[in-house]
Amino acid sequence: MTGYSYPVLPADLTGAGRSLKTRFSQFQQGEQVTLLPFSTTPGQPRTFDVPERNPGMVLTQIRSYADSLSPGGWTAIYSALESAYRIIAHQMAADPNRIATIVLLTDGENNRGADLAAFSAFYHSLPEAPASAPVFPRRMPSRWPGWQRSRAAMSSTPDPVTRPRIPRDPR
Repeated sequence: MTGYSYPVLPADLTGAGRSLKTRFSQFQQGEQVTLLPFSTTPGQPRTFDVPERNPGMVLTQIRSYADSLSPGGWTAIYSALESAYRIIAHQMAADPNRIATIVLLTDGENNRGADLAAFSAFYHSLPEAPASAPVFPRRMPSRWPGWQRSRAAMSSTPDPVTRPRIPRDPR
């Protein structure tokens, strides 16, 4: 199986503990996983190819790398998404049949880097194939004192996964 990539964007992994390990053990054989840590700015991506046979060693490497990440700095969600879409665009140029998904792990407070207007302009400039990659945000607990208030506000809105993605500009 070729062409699967998951640029995962861990921002604030505080409190994720074992549940994060469980999520990383669910990758399928033949998939490609790219972890893109970010805080104040996007970090360096690290890609793992999960072999179709005997994937255990690579899954352990993914878990070890994820465990080595620690929270710090601010949260540049839109800048990290721009980086993830650039990774996907590069991968799709090499493999047009690739199926890509972005899983965004964050404390949910974009407070550095690109703002929504800048990200929207960037997103609308993407070719259709990489822009079609869905984003699945997952909110992680934060050490930020206002997180509980922010969490309460989030709970009054629909689940981020069910929110519509940014639509393509029909022009």
